[in-house]
Amino acid sequence: MSSVASERVKSLHDHFGKPNAPMRPILTFINGDVSWLISLPRPAAERASGPKKAYYHVAIDPWFGEQSAVGLTGLLLRMDLGAPAAISSRVELDAAVVDIEAAAGHVLVPTDAAPAVDAIALTIVTADHTDKPSLLEFAPRTPVFAVGAAARSVQGYGHFNTVVQIAGGFDPSTAPWKEASHPGAPLPDWLTIFAPAVTHLNNFGLVIITSADPKRPEAILNAPHGIAASERSIQALAALEPPAVILALIAPVKQAFFFNKLTVFGAEQAVRIADETKARYWLRTGDLVNLKYGGLIGYWLSDVHHDVEWGRQQLRKDFGERVFQTAEPLAVPNGGTLVLA
Repeated sequence: MSSVASERVKSLHDHFGKPNAPMRPILTFINGDVSWLISLPRPAAERASGPKKAYYHVAIDPWFGEQSAVGLTGLLLRMDLGAPAAISSRVELDAAVVDIEAAAGHVLVPTDAAPAVDAIALTIVTADHTDKPSLLEFAPRTPVFAVGAAARSVQGYGHFNTVVQIAGGFDPSTAPWKEASHPGAPLPDWLTIFAPAVTHLNNFGLVIITSADPKRPEAILNAPHGIAASERSIQALAALEPPAVILALIAPVKQAFFFNKLTVFGAEQAVRIADETKARYWLRTGDLVNLKYGGLIGYWLSDVHHDVEWGRQQLRKDFGERVFQTAEPLAVPNGGTLVLA
C-alpha cells in the first residue's frame, strides 16, 4: 500500500473509529487537479434492507493522467498533470472505494457486473474533464450523468450502457430543485445532480444534493474553474427550496486567463460564494497540481495564483469593509480523503 493510500485509510479509521461515528459524505481527490470521488451515505433504510454498499460513490470528471488530455489535436491544445495522479487507474479508484466501504463495515469485491463506482458525473466536454482513455476503463454498466455536449460525446464512445443528460442551466430560484432537476433513473431518488445556469465564459459546475436524511438535505457545489457569485443560480443556493444546507464548496483559489480574458474565477468569487451560502467546507480544486499546457491555445493560457486574503481585498473594492466569513480553504492532498463530519 502506498503512503498516500495509507494516509487515506488512516483518515477513514480516525473517523469511523470513534464511538457511534456518524455516516458522513466523504471526498477523495483522484488526481490533485479537478477529479474527485464523492461518496454519499445511502439512506439508513436502504442500508438496513440488505447487504448493499454503505455509500453511493460518484466519480467526478475522472482523469487518471496516464496520457495527455488533447483538445481536437495536440497542435491546438494539450494538457498534462503537473504531477502524477495519486489514483491513476480504475483499479486504484476501486481500491479507494473498497477502503471506504471497509471502514464503514462492509466487505466489497468489485466486478464489472457490480462496479465499485456507482456513477460518473461530467461537468463539461473539454478534454481534461471528459478524458476518453480514463472513462473507457470503467465498467460499461456504470451510468454516466453529464451535461449536454459531454453526454453526446460519451454516447459516441459506444461503451456505456446508460448515459443520462442532466439538467443543464438549471436555476433553483425558478423551481423546486427536488422536483425540477432530478435526471431520473438510475440515479436514486434521494440524490440529485444538476448544472447551475451560468452566463460567464468558462463558468460551469455541478450541484449535488443528497436527501438521504430527508430532515436535513445537504448540497455540494463543485465549480472546477470557479464560478461567478453573481450568477442568479448561485445566489439561489443560499435559499434553496426545499431547504438544503450547503455542506461544501469545491473551487479554486487561482485565476486563469486566455488572451487576458478571465477564464477561471479564483479566490475573489469563491470567498463570496462561501460567505453567502455559509458553506461549511471549502475544498481547493484545480490549483494544487498545476496543469502543463501545450499547443497553440496552451501558449496563450496563463495561471495567476492568489490567496484568500487577496480575494477579500478585491471584494472590498465593491462591498467596502464588509467582513466575508468563510471556511478556510482546505488543500486535500493528491489522492487524499476528507470526511465531511
